Amino acid sequence: MIRSISANKPSFREVVLEPDFNLVLAEQSDTEASEEKVDPRKSTNGSGKTILLLICHFCLGSDTVRKRLVIPELAGWEFTLTLEINGREYEVTRSVDDPARVRVEGDFSDWEIQPQRLEGMDVHSFAVADWTTALGQRLYKLDPADDSSGRPSFRGLFSYAIRKGQGAFVDPFRSFLQQSSAKRDVANAHLLGIDWRVFRTTHQLLHRQENLKKAGEGIAELMSAGELGDARGLGDLEGQLLRTEGSIDVETNRLAEFRVHPRYREVQDEVSALTAAIRDRVGEAVSHRETLSFYSRAAEDETDADPTEVRRMYAEAELDFPENVVRRLEEAEDFSHRLIQNRREFLAAEIARLSQVIGALDQEVQHLGGERNAALASLDGKGSLDEFLRLREEQAKLSEHRGRLSSQIEQLRTLEGNLAHVQIELEENKLAARERLDFARENWGRVVDLFGELSGELFEDAGTLIIDIGANGKLKLDKKIERAGSQGVEEMMVFCYDLALAVAQAERDFGPRLLFHDSTIFDGVDRRQKGTAMRLAARESRAHGFQYLLCINEGDVPWDQVDAKGVRRFVRRTLTDVGDGGLLGIRY
Repeated sequence: MIRSISANKPSFREVVLEPDFNLVLAEQSDTEASEEKVDPRKSTNGSGKTILLLICHFCLGSDTVRKRLVIPELAGWEFTLTLEINGREYEVTRSVDDPARVRVEGDFSDWEIQPQRLEGMDVHSFAVADWTTALGQRLYKLDPADDSSGRPSFRGLFSYAIRKGQGAFVDPFRSFLQQSSAKRDVANAHLLGIDWRVFRTTHQLLHRQENLKKAGEGIAELMSAGELGDARGLGDLEGQLLRTEGSIDVETNRLAEFRVHPRYREVQDEVSALTAAIRDRVGEAVSHRETLSFYSRAAEDETDADPTEVRRMYAEAELDFPENVVRRLEEAEDFSHRLIQNRREFLAAEIARLSQVIGALDQEVQHLGGERNAALASLDGKGSLDEFLRLREEQAKLSEHRGRLSSQIEQLRTLEGNLAHVQIELEENKLAARERLDFARENWGRVVDLFGELSGELFEDAGTLIIDIGANGKLKLDKKIERAGSQGVEEMMVFCYDLALAVAQAERDFGPRLLFHDSTIFDGVDRRQKGTAMRLAARESRAHGFQYLLCINEGDVPWDQVDAKGVRRFVRRTLTDVGDGGLLGIRY
C-alpha cells in the first residue's frame, strides 16, 4: 500500500494515506470545469485528482504516463511514494529529468533483485525495468527469471489496482480498451489465483492456428488466380502432378532418342535452296509446255490459200480478170505459199526446241529432286540443336511446374497435418485448463461469491460473475445482471469486480493491498448507488486490511446518502482548481 505521495517542490500538496478508506476531494468552479473540457492537458492540472493517480503509476514504473508528466513545464520535478511492502517501509523517487531510473530507500536485503549504488553516493537506484520486475516478484509472486513471451507483468497486473483513463472502466476484465484477449486472460487468471500458463498456451496455439489458416488462404488464392492451373484442392494438385510427371517422361524419352545432325542448319538451307530451284524449274517447264501446246495446234491448222477458189468467186461475180490481175494473183499465190511454208518451218523448229528445253528441265527437276531426297535422308531421325534446346526448355518448364506442384502439395500436407496437431493440442490444453480451473476453484470461487454479494447490495437483483473455459479453451470471463448495458450499471460491474479482487487477494496475502479509483467509475451512476459503493469500499477495506482511495469531485459525493460527518474523517486532501490550489500548487 501507499503511505504518502510527495514531491521535491514546496508548492506540492503532499497526500498522506491511511491503510483503509481514503478520499481526495476536488472542488471545481464552473468556469474552470468548462475550460478543462477544452484543454485536455490542463485537465490533468485543474485540481490534480487525476494527476495524483498518474504520479503513483509514474513512480511504480509506468512509461505510458510519461507524456503527461515528462514535459518542459515540470522540468526539475521529482515525485516520491512512500510504500509499505510486506510490513516494511520503502521510498521510491522518480525524476522528470531522469525518468530511466528510480531512486530507492529501504531494506532490500532479501529482495531477489537488488538496487545499484550510485558511484560516490550513498544512494541506491533501479533501472525502471528492474524496478518493475522486482515489484512483480514481491507483490504478485512473479518469477523474475521468467522472460518468456506472453507472461504476466507487474505493469499489466497493477493496472487493475489503479485503473487510468475512461476506457479502463468499460469492461471489468480489461485494464484498457485495446488490451488483447491473450493479455486479458493471462492477467485475470493470475489475479484470480488460476495458473495463467495454460491460457498463455491456449492463445499461442490459437495464434499458430490462425497463421496456418492464413497460409492455407494464401495457397487457395494462388489456386483461384490460376497460378497452379485449374487445381482447387489437394486432390486436384495430386492429379496435376501425375499428369505433369507423365509429360516429363515423354519429353525425357524424346530427348534420349534425339540426335543432333552436325550440319543440320547447312543441310536444311541446302534442302530449302533445292526446293526453290525445283519450284522454279517446274514453273518454267509448265510455261514452256503451254507454249508448245499452242505451237502444236497452230502447226496443225496451217494450210495454203486455194487460187481456184478465188477464181471461182470472181467468175460467179461475172468479172473477167484482166491480164495484169491474173499475173498478180499468181504472184500472190506464190508469196502466200512461201509464207505458209516458212511459218510451218518456224513452228516445227520451235516445237523441237521447246520439247528439248522441257526435256532438259524435267531432267534437272529429277536431278534436283534426287539431291533433295538425299539431303532429307541425311536428316532422317536427327534434328537441329535449336530443336534439341527447345525440347530441353520444355522439359525444364515441366520440371519447374512439377517442383511448384510438389512444393504446394507438401505445404498443404504439412499445413493440414499441423492444423490437425494444433487442434489436438488445443483439445488437450482445454482439458488441462479445466483441470487448472477446478484446482483453483477456492481462489476464483471466492471472487465470484464476493461479486454476487457486492452487486446484490448495489442492485435489487445480484449480478453473476462467470468464470469458465470457453469453447476454444480460452478463459471465459463474463458478468450478468439486470439492466446491463447502461453506463452506470456497467461501471458498477467494474467496481464490484475490482473490490471483490481486492478482498480476495488480501485474504490470501497477494497483490499490492490497494485499490484506487477516480470519479470516472461513478459516471452515470445514481446517487443512491454512489453512496452504497462508497460504504462498501470503506467497509471492505477496513475489514480486510487493504487500502482504498477514491479521488472525486466534492460535488459528486452523495452527501445525502452517506454519513457526511463520518465521511469527512476519511478526506486526506482537498484540492481546488482555482488559483494555485491544485495538487502541484502551480498552473501551466
